Formats: sequence, structure tokens, C-alpha cells
Amino acid sequence: FLLSSIKGKSLSSMNVLLKKSVRSLPVALQPPGGELLGGVLNTEKTLFTPANPLPRKITYLKQGYVAETKTVTLATEKLSFDLKPANGELLVTSPVGGEVKMSQMAAQKIPARLKLPIGDATVAVSSDGFQSQQIDVSIFQDETTTISPVLEPIAVYRARTAKPTELAPHEIKLTKIV
Repeated sequence: FLLSSIKGKSLSSMNVLLKKSVRSLPVALQPPGGELLGGVLNTEKTLFTPANPLPRKITYLKQGYVAETKTVTLATEKLSFDLKPANGELLVTSPVGGEVKMSQMAAQKIPARLKLPIGDATVAVSSDGFQSQQIDVSIFQDETTTISPVLEPIAVYRARTAKPTELAPHEIKLTKIV
């Protein structure tokens, strides 16, 4: 457009400072499904437009993973994030010689040090001659959670939980004698 005067004054020249605008950047997110902070991600999750002003810190985070932050400048051509799982440890110290088991994991001899993803989990602790136990634990990032369960001997467990009179097959009554 042509600007010849401002408020009645004629202009011979005018300098206009144009700032480079923020553009959309190709983005690669691993693992998918996290949250990208510091701008807008398109619906296909392939282009990211950082918010002004630049430089700007952009953070990608997902539950169970260590968040990652990068700085975007006008020179940035692509954004790529590859989050690492957030892990902690579970140390099971007793009963020595027993086993600790979790779903999706082979049994481990006790004492055992297990590297696990952060969050809540249930472990089963067992040992020959003792009543096994289910224990709920919380695993925190870069920390060791220690458990030292004391298992109850099976004979004591049965004596404690048996009913005074039980009905056996063919309606035979069994009486508990202690």
C-alpha cells in the first residue's frame, strides 16, 4: 500500500521494521500421546506452532516418562522428542531365599532389587512353609522403595483362620482342636 501522509504531513520516506513471524515446525513425539507445552500442536500431531515471543522453551511430558524441554528459536527447523521411561527401584530384603513376583515379570529370589516404572504396583512375596503375602507398593522416580515383609508360618495361619467347626464332604463335621 502507499502511504503519502500521516496527520497531514507529507512523507518522503518511512522505515518499517518487520519481525519474522513464528512458523509451524515439523514435530516428532516419542512415545505418542503426551502433552506438548509452549504452543499449539495441529490435530494430526505433525506440526507445532510455538507461542510468541521466541526464543521459547517447549516441554513434552507424558505420565510415566521423564519430561524433556527444548528451546525453540527462529533458526529451529524441526522439533523432536524421545522421552525415557521414569523408573525407580524396589528392594525386597526378606524372607531371604523366598521369591518375589509381579505380573508380567518372572519370579526373583529374595533379596531382590527390581527396576520398575514409577507408580503403584502389587507384589507377591512367598517362601516355602509360609503363607504368601500380596503387598501394595509405590515406586518413585530415581528412588528405592524397600520392603521387608515378615511371612506367617502356614500352620499358624491355618490355626488362626480355621473355623471351629467345618463341614467336610459327605457332611462330616470337623472340629478344630488347638
